[in-house]
Amino acid sequence: MKTVLIFFMCGLLSAITSAAQPFSHMETGIPLPDTIAGTTRGEATNYEVSTGEPGVAIPYHANEIEITVFIRRIDPKKITSAAMLIDETLATVKQLEASGATRT
Repeated sequence: MKTVLIFFMCGLLSAITSAAQPFSHMETGIPLPDTIAGTTRGEATNYEVSTGEPGVAIPYHANEIEITVFIRRIDPKKITSAAMLIDETLATVKQLEASGATRT
């Protein structure tokens, strides 16, 4: 019985330590879960919108679902409308896809 319990405890400890580490955006403290709507979080990728403007892309994947959460600071002097934000974000996504940092 003791041997079985020891193996069980070792297996439980192994499962806990091999689980995905929770993601927390260092700059903002925003935590993101391991799963969203049945998708699983992938590895975060750092990127730059332009020099000195860093961001992070956090992908989530499932069979036919792709979600990417982008976190970055926005300079309100440069981005003055929602349309500008969307255009810049789409240009960034194209750059990430071209570099192989995201699935296409």
